Amino acid sequence: MELPHYFGSIKRKYRYKDKVKDKAWAILSDYVRVRDFKKGCISCGKRPETWRELQGGHYVNAGIGGVELSFDVLNVNGQCGYCNMGGMDLGANYKTELDRRYGEGTADALHQRRFKTTNADKDFFIRKIEEIYGLLGEDKKEINLK
Repeated sequence: MELPHYFGSIKRKYRYKDKVKDKAWAILSDYVRVRDFKKGCISCGKRPETWRELQGGHYVNAGIGGVELSFDVLNVNGQCGYCNMGGMDLGANYKTELDRRYGEGTADALHQRRFKTTNADKDFFIRKIEEIYGLLGEDKKEINLK
């Protein structure tokens, strides 16, 4: 699978050594932070001054959910730094808000998917980049993607 033409405009976060995986995380993180900016932190409701102040926080954490949930647009949501680092009892608030935003049963469905295994090869991450790029719409301008 070929890299998309806009691949070079995605700024790395340097969270992962693999460049394609890192850019998949970068576009996902930017997407959820822009998407959730006006809604505020999914755990405590705090509204930041800019979308860049939010962090991409996982409902089912990466260690349990594997790569499939680590790069899922419903499992990763905007959180303030305090909540994302476990500063409060997140579980109940995050679950309630997930179901409110995306429909009853969303949190439980994500939790059930934690057992799904996925082949996390280069093609998986390219597909994720393309999926998220397609969701960005006008927000491409906000995060400086062409």
